[in-house]
Amino acid sequence: SDVSFQGNVRNHERFSSFSKSLFHFKETHQQERTGEYILPSMNIEEVREYCLSLPQVTEDFPFDETTLAFRIERKIFAMIDLENTQWFVLKCEPTYALELRERHSEINGAWHMNKKYWNQLDLFGTLRDDLIKKLICHSFNEVIKKLPHKVKEKKNIRPLSIHE
Repeated sequence: SDVSFQGNVRNHERFSSFSKSLFHFKETHQQERTGEYILPSMNIEEVREYCLSLPQVTEDFPFDETTLAFRIERKIFAMIDLENTQWFVLKCEPTYALELRERHSEINGAWHMNKKYWNQLDLFGTLRDDLIKKLICHSFNEVIKKLPHKVKEKKNIRPLSIHE
C-alpha cells in the first residue's frame, strides 16, 4: 500500500535527518578525496523539491519505509532510498542511458532495476545540478510518453522542455 510522505512522521523525520547531514558529508568526502573543494551534486532535499515542482508529480513509499518514489499518473519516474542517499534512480531512453554511462563515471545501470531503462546517479559525485535536472525531466518525459493519449489530453499532461 502506498504511504504518503507528508503523512508518515517517522519517514519525514528520517528524511530530515539524512538531508541535514548530507551536505556536510559530501563536502568533507570530496575534499578528502581530491584535496580541493568541489561543489557537490544536488542533495536529497534539492532532488525532492525539484521532482515535486514538476506538474502533477506525487511521492510515496511503494516498496518499503525507506524507498521514496516520485510518480506521474501513478507511474514511477524516479526513486531514492533514504537509508542510502548516494544513489538516485531515473528512467532513461535505452540508447541515451548507455551514452550517459560511457560519459559519466557517476552514472550506472540501476541496481535491482531493468538496466536497459533505468540509470542510477551518484549524488555524492560531481554531476552538475543542471545535468541532474535535465535527467529528471528526461525521465519524466519517458514515463509520460507511455501514458494513454486520452489520459494526457484529459489531464493536460505535456512533455517538459529540456534545454541542453
